[in-house]
Amino acid sequence: MDEEMTHIDRFLPMLPADRDGYTILGQVMGMGWTMNDGVYVAREKKTQKLALCKILNYHGSTVGMQEIYALQVAKGQHGIIQIHKESYANSEHRLYLEYCDGGSLRDLLEKYHDALQHIPEAFLWHVAESILRALCFLHLGIPQVSTYLTPRHDWPPMYHGQLQLDYLYMTTPTSYPVGNSYPRIVLAELSGLYIGTPPKDRVGSKWRKDRTVDFFTMLRRKVRMHVEDEVNDWTEHEWYRANDIRNFATIMCELSYTNHSTLRQTHAREQIYSPEWIGLMDKLNGVLDTPMYDWANKPTVDVILREVLRAKKSALARIFEEPLL
Repeated sequence: MDEEMTHIDRFLPMLPADRDGYTILGQVMGMGWTMNDGVYVAREKKTQKLALCKILNYHGSTVGMQEIYALQVAKGQHGIIQIHKESYANSEHRLYLEYCDGGSLRDLLEKYHDALQHIPEAFLWHVAESILRALCFLHLGIPQVSTYLTPRHDWPPMYHGQLQLDYLYMTTPTSYPVGNSYPRIVLAELSGLYIGTPPKDRVGSKWRKDRTVDFFTMLRRKVRMHVEDEVNDWTEHEWYRANDIRNFATIMCELSYTNHSTLRQTHAREQIYSPEWIGLMDKLNGVLDTPMYDWANKPTVDVILREVLRAKKSALARIFEEPLL
């Protein structure tokens, strides 16, 4: 039996050594390109609380500086994953991040799909507001507790670039259905972040003249992609901003149309959702139907958030906050 287990153990991933006051418990994600050596569940020895340990290798430490910067800046922003500790030793960079035990929105979507039920509308409003507030902070420097939603003009815009259900986590709710009972929505995986220059420093900066160079720009120049002339006047900032908004629209449509292939038909939607949510979905579907290069002068995330908050207030006055499965 011991020989058999020894044979099996040879094929199991070896866990990194414990350090920094944390014990590594197991691996939850494998290596990502050449940037990191995996993501692990760890337990802090002092408090016994769980955390995620993301290990960056030499290349990852260099490329990951943008992620580390964003995590440090986002401390205290409850809609963005929080960093507990950062350490560097033996050419290995470790980030100890908040552990969200509620799973991802992808997990929730699959649960409702298997149960042949639709996700409660009140929770969808909660998700929409949570994502937009996180994007408002990244794009415009607006704190998530802000009431007036005033952008910072000296803020270097940060665009997520990989916004999807798999990178939106939930914390375990404490009570149902009174008060703010839904789990906190946490935006994670900032490794694909694009950080630009503040608006005042990029006036008149166009696509081919922008001082910032990123992977998308280099790829586009290398393969000489044929695109419409309008795209040539874009800055990288406009492309990434539009991409985050389109990804937000995709997420909300995915969550809304779970198990209801006919929900795009008005009569079917009216049986489940309020007129306010149907109106929002129609606008988001319009976003998905709009070519990317037409989004240069479209509303920013703070404008979209204001509209969502107004519609949410009206809708929640009539609907009940149903508990999740």
